[in-house]
Amino acid sequence: MFFDFNQKAKRIYEKLGVEINEEIKTLQG
Repeated sequence: MFFDFNQKAKRIYEKLGVEINEEIKTLQG
């Protein structure tokens, strides 16, 4: 149960990181 939650949290953080990187690239032009 706890391990499964960790996997989901990790995936969410990775997705957020990718989206933030995309935003930074867009802002930098």
